[in-house]
Amino acid sequence: MFRFSAIFSLLFLAACAGYVSERSHIVTVITEPPGAACTLERDGVRTRLVGGTPLTFVATRDWGDIEVECKLAGHETTTGTLHSGLEPLLLGNILAGGIVGLVRDAGTGFIHRYPSRVRIVLPPLPRSTATRN
Repeated sequence: MFRFSAIFSLLFLAACAGYVSERSHIVTVITEPPGAACTLERDGVRTRLVGGTPLTFVATRDWGDIEVECKLAGHETTTGTLHSGLEPLLLGNILAGGIVGLVRDAGTGFIHRYPSRVRIVLPPLPRSTATRN
């Protein structure tokens, strides 16, 4: 009986991803070379990040991917993607919380998670070769 109670308690504690996790989490943007200016786009909404890379922002959990576009003088503008994935705690929710907890977490976005960082390489622009007269 003690084992059953202990296992049930552990499953219950892991049951709802929404109560264990936050609605948002911090994501770090790293570029090579550093110092780039970046903007984010999700669901057609663009947001400029303040400062140069490396930098962090708070990503609200959602279904859609986040496009990260970075620019730096003398380098090509490059875009990286933060793909929305499933929260690992979702399995505990399915096992212990059942359909009610799953529906609640799906409705609030708690089942989604973005990677904690994205690395974007900005290639240098080719040097122009002007002909001399």
